[in-house]
Formats: sequence, structure tokens, C-alpha cells
Amino acid sequence: MQALLQNIIEDPANSINTWLVLADWLEERSDPRSDLIRLRYDYNFRKDLSLDQKHDLFYKLIREGVKPIIPSFTNSIGMEFVYVPAGSFWADDHGKKFGRHKEVIENSFYLGRYPVTHEQWQKLMGNNTSYFSSSAVRNKDLKDFPVECVSFLDVHEFIKKMNQDSQLEYRLPTLVEWEYSCRAADNSQKGCSYNYYLNQPTNTLTTKDANCLGKRTNKVGSYAPNVLGLYDMHGNVWEWCNIRYIFEDPANSINTLADCLEERSDPRSDLIRLRLQKNIYPCCGGSWSSSKRFACASSFNFSTSPNHRSFSIGFRVLATKKE
Repeated sequence: MQALLQNIIEDPANSINTWLVLADWLEERSDPRSDLIRLRYDYNFRKDLSLDQKHDLFYKLIREGVKPIIPSFTNSIGMEFVYVPAGSFWADDHGKKFGRHKEVIENSFYLGRYPVTHEQWQKLMGNNTSYFSSSAVRNKDLKDFPVECVSFLDVHEFIKKMNQDSQLEYRLPTLVEWEYSCRAADNSQKGCSYNYYLNQPTNTLTTKDANCLGKRTNKVGSYAPNVLGLYDMHGNVWEWCNIRYIFEDPANSINTLADCLEERSDPRSDLIRLRLQKNIYPCCGGSWSSSKRFACASSFNFSTSPNHRSFSIGFRVLATKKE
């Protein structure tokens, strides 16, 4: 099985066939994880069920204790990345109307299992400007706490260093990629009708589920992950994102994106131009200081200056194969 998982990691573009081979291998051994794989990757499986019904069956198996298989790897500075498959989902407009529009993720990618930590930032940048340092939090080993007080521009420099002599291409996730990952790559309208995604999707979030309504950041991974194996997608720290991708000339590229949307009479073009005009970038996921739990919802984000630093804003990194 490990060889098949390694193939998925090394060749994500052609991973569907490998997933189906893995499902066959598990089925031969009466392993119920084969059904989890087929519900996600085999479009010919259980054609008698709608996408919403497949969603229900998938999470029923999870409730019964079937554990999803999560391909992952660790890079040279100790960052763990998990596989996020290509697909589509129904994006939500700040909770006002579920399933407002369909977004397509054309290529698989890898996303940091956790937000970037103090230790990882220190290892690469040689400093740590986080507010919650040893002087601010007594008697705590902070190496696995999420780094914060880093601006969008600081993060850009961090990622530039990650990309030096790397076989992978690192960047921030886009808003769409972040929400898709937070929703655990669910492609059904029912599956995208929730605000929070832990072991089960839900519209209720408590302080037992995430670090919100708190006093400070917590160690990453202190709460349950979603079924992709992603931790802290709700609470702990807000996470910097991009409108689309990091470009050498981001202003020109974002204008091009806005033009394409405008040609399709898509109102999101106005939002993109407004962000570009104001020179602001989005943050997702809520934080330890979020007083309203809906700020931690999968679809919610706010935008701020690329120079802005806050003890409630951190980030996680996305990785793709270099072409």
C-alpha cells in the first residue's frame, strides 16, 4: 500500500487510477476503506446514489470508525503536507446563500497539515517576531505554536526562501483553494452547506472544537482535523491567502483575472478590483481572538494591507510539483 501512496504523492496529476488500484487492493482484503476511496474517486461507483447521498454515506462510514487514507510527506524543514485532490465544490458567499456558485479545482496539490510554526519560521528566517513568544507565554514550549505577527510581505519572503533549490513550488493557497481544502474537498451541494469541517461537517462550533473565544494561540494540532487530515482550519490564527496565485507581477495578473470575470458578467470582478485598488489581501479561518464563531466559518474571510501584522494572523503553505 505504501508504494501506491508514494505514487499518488509523486504523480498527483495521474492519481485517480492509482486510487482505484488501491481501492481494489483494499477490497480484496475486505477493508472498508475501499468504499471511502470509491465514494471520492470512482464516478461509476454506486450510480444509484446522488452526490448528496454519496456524501451521507461517506460520513456515515467515518462515524462508524472507518479512517480515511491520507497521502502525506514531510519536507526538509519539518513541514507536513497532505494531498488535496482535484475536484469542484459549491462556494458560499459569507454564509448568506449556500451553493451560490461552483468552483473548479483543476489540479491536485499539497497543503500544509498545520499552520507554519515558530520553529519552522525560525529555522528559515533566523528570527521570530511572534507576539506569543517565551516572554508573553510562560512555561510553554512554543516551537509548535503557529507563527504570527507576520505580514503578507513577510510571508512572501519566507516562501521565496522555501523555493530556493526546491523540487516543489511553494506558495500561499488562493481563497478558492483554501475554502475547498477547509470543506475537505466535498463536491456535493449538501456537503458544502456547512460552516465547519472537523471529523464531521457541522454548523456548530464550540471551544472544544477549535481555538476561538480564547486568550492566545495554542499548539498546532490541538483540535480534531477534517477528513483530509488538515488541522486548525478553524480558529487559532487567521491565514493569509491570495486572490488567485503568486505572480512576479501580481497587480497585472489580478487585473487580467478581473477582466476575464467581467467578460462573463461575474460580479466577483468588482470585488477583485476593489482589493487591488486598496492593495489588500484576504485572511481565512478565524483565530483564537474571534469573538463571533462565524468568523471561523469555511467561507468567511476579511482583507487587510499586505504590511499588516497581527498576533492573530499566521499562514500555511501550499505545494505543487514543478512543471
